[in-house]
Amino acid sequence: MTSADHKKNVLERYRELMLNGPLSENLKQPAPARIRDESLSVIERRFSKDDREILSSYFGYHADMLEYVKAIEDVDIDLFRPLIRFMNDTVANPHSKHVELLAWLIDYKPRPNRVKDMYDVSGDDQNKTPSINLVENDQTQSEDVEISLVAGNAPEPPKINKRVIALSALSLLVLFVGLFFAFRGRNNIVQKCMYWNGEEFKPIACDEKPDDTNAVVIAKDSDKMVHFRRDTRADTLTASSIGKIWYIKINGRVEYYTAPGAPPLYPDRRLLPLTVYILNKYPRSPG
Repeated sequence: MTSADHKKNVLERYRELMLNGPLSENLKQPAPARIRDESLSVIERRFSKDDREILSSYFGYHADMLEYVKAIEDVDIDLFRPLIRFMNDTVANPHSKHVELLAWLIDYKPRPNRVKDMYDVSGDDQNKTPSINLVENDQTQSEDVEISLVAGNAPEPPKINKRVIALSALSLLVLFVGLFFAFRGRNNIVQKCMYWNGEEFKPIACDEKPDDTNAVVIAKDSDKMVHFRRDTRADTLTASSIGKIWYIKINGRVEYYTAPGAPPLYPDRRLLPLTVYILNKYPRSPG
């Protein structure tokens, strides 16, 4: 299939899913952070070594699923902007890696596309593969080589050692079983939850207990893990921080955060945007 046909088919399949489903909300309204979150969701649901070529073109080559998960979590989300332009059909000639990543996200097959040269050899001698003639060097050389197969003197075929074959097959079976359970064990420890350590959210397995036994383990939110932190250097805040910092007043003390929402320890309250009044009124010291 040509690259143009493959691109067209992938985009048409994406549009079908937009109309009729099923399609993730992350892909219905694509944004860089949503594409990253969807990539994490897809790789944890259906990681396959057959997709390693596609994943490596975007996130670099990695040995196993856990390393790809870490690479996706750390990726610069601006990398997904050309993909979004392709999804919105606003780019004429997208790079093949964007086409293939969308194919992976929507589970379009076959993928990746393999472009093959095809020739018509039915009636045109010019397109036929030229034949290769094997000619003996000279009569003397051919006469020097004599092969005599006399009835009853033909060489016996080599004996097959069935014991060696059986042991080799058993060794391979043990190896594959070991790799299967090793991979399944590692797959089970994927950190799908997070907890607040007082300054930022940290990843953790959902059945694992954090060092701080009072910390609450919740479902992982990749966006919060990247952007939501408590600003412990309040003494460095200036007027340029307005619009970038949020605050809450607790027991006469003001705490500052790098994103809006609810403070982790007070989920029933909301953070407020920083103002000049708050900057001037409350002393700002580290911590």
